[in-house]
Amino acid sequence: DFIQVQGKRLKLQVEFRSTLDAIYQELSSASKEHHVGVKSAIAADIITLADSWLDMAIRRGIIEPLVDAEKNDWFNCLSDKWK
Repeated sequence: DFIQVQGKRLKLQVEFRSTLDAIYQELSSASKEHHVGVKSAIAADIITLADSWLDMAIRRGIIEPLVDAEKNDWFNCLSDKWK
């Protein structure tokens, strides 16, 4: 549905990593070294990590929570755990 609504404005390119550790390590090293390649995970607009990695990544400033997420309709559909 999202892709149909966005039409040509959307450019979605999915890049997978082998493990969550690989994503975390790539984010950590790129933020420390200030080296961001085109295909680097840190150059992405959206990155997902498992719950166990999320808090640590936010505390270390590797990723940031979505700003003003509560102002979006989709936020109200989330359970309290995800809010």
